[in-house]
Amino acid sequence: MDNLVETLQTQREELLAAHAASSDRETARKLVQQLKSVSEELELVAATATSSPHSALSPDLYASYLLVVLLSKNLNDARFLWKRIPIEIKQMSEELRNVWEVSKALWQRNLAAAYAAMDYDWSPSLQELVEALKTELLSLAYSAVSVGDAALALGFVRHEDAVQYCSSLGWEVSTADQLILPKPLANVRRGPSTVVDLDQLDTLSKTVLHLEQNTVLKL
Repeated sequence: MDNLVETLQTQREELLAAHAASSDRETARKLVQQLKSVSEELELVAATATSSPHSALSPDLYASYLLVVLLSKNLNDARFLWKRIPIEIKQMSEELRNVWEVSKALWQRNLAAAYAAMDYDWSPSLQELVEALKTELLSLAYSAVSVGDAALALGFVRHEDAVQYCSSLGWEVSTADQLILPKPLANVRRGPSTVVDLDQLDTLSKTVLHLEQNTVLKL
């Protein structure tokens, strides 16, 4: 059992590294699903391990697990995960609690608050997951967004860098209108859903992303 914990921890670290190195959104999506499965199994196995399960059930594990669940677009799963995290682990990690602030904002359909909560000095192990979440939220919530708002949300100081990044994702950019037209992944649709998930953020596409202008979102 303890050996299985170590194996799963290694798999998780390898998947996190692969996700950070991935430049293809579809590949990243598949890696997120693998990370979710490994994290689920690691949580279960570590809880029944004979020695030092809490060394595996760490704040870092739960913070990345919660972000992975958000990237999987199911807010119910994120809510249930938070409920079962031991209170002592929640208390020892500000970073973990901040991930939950992101989750709460999304549950309340408050996209601006979610981006504000992501304006945080994340550890390297979580930074890439947060950046991926910023991108996916933008693609789900908006059919069109101004270059300035997209740059602010994604953490770019220069609008030109935001345009270049969005173009690399295959998103349409209208330089004349200064608009970016985000494109969700092919298997993600905007429209009604039977569960509380991030696909329902299409209702926010009718609003403009207003973040505090003095907020600096970091890449």
